[in-house]
Parts: sequence; structure tokens; C-alpha cells
Amino acid sequence: MPESQQRDLAKLVATLLGNAAPLRWFSAVLMLAPLLLLWGGKLQGWSELLSALLMVLFGLGGQYFGLRVALDAKLFAALAGEHSCERLDHSMQQLGWLKEEQAGRSMLQRAQGAQALLKRLFLCFAGQAAALMLLLVWRFFL
Repeated sequence: MPESQQRDLAKLVATLLGNAAPLRWFSAVLMLAPLLLLWGGKLQGWSELLSALLMVLFGLGGQYFGLRVALDAKLFAALAGEHSCERLDHSMQQLGWLKEEQAGRSMLQRAQGAQALLKRLFLCFAGQAAALMLLLVWRFFL
């Protein structure tokens, strides 16, 4: 892939990942809400506790993937600028963040990896939303 296309792809991925930042914050709110309910003694029964636990666990996953997505957004923005994949790989290897066999990936492979992180972030948020729905159903309809 020509270098100009690599930079265009990196810019596109950086923009896409950067737009996922609100999802991480919504996930944090959905993670803290059941903790506040638990602290206030508002959760009743094992079903509500289970829903709250699921919301917190999916929230922790969402925070992890959200941080990874935010980091990747900055890395892809750097790749869209003056930095090269080789320089990035070298720096990440020096920090111990990248194994030697992972170095040298193409921009397309990097973009696909970033897309997989974004999907995991979305799945964690969807899991939180589903657990919230369960909590509301158990609280108000059962």
C-alpha cells in the first residue's frame, strides 16, 4: 500500500477511534450507578445484585478497552502525521509493549486490530446496557 494511502487510513482510524470516547464515559457512568445503589442499600435480592455485578464487570472491561481505544487513537494520529510504523514498533518494543513477532504489521492489519478493540468496547457497553435492562425488569416487573 502506498505511503499516502497508509496515512489516509491511519487518519480515518484515528478519527473513528477518537469518536468512541463518549462510549467509555457512558460505560463509566453505568459502572458507577450500581455501586451507588449498592452503597445506598437500594438493591434487593440476588437478581438485582447479579445485575449490578454484571454491570460493574462489563464496566471494568469497557474501561480497559476504552483506554486501549484512546491510546490507539493517539497512535494512529501519530501515524497519520510524520511517524512511521517502523519507528512506532521500535518505540513500543523498547517499552515492552510489543513483542518482536508482532512488529512489522501492515497498516491494514493495525487498522483491523483497532477495529477489534472498538468492537470489544461496544460489546462491553452493550453487556452493561443489557444488565441494566435486567435490573429494571427485575425491579419493576417481577
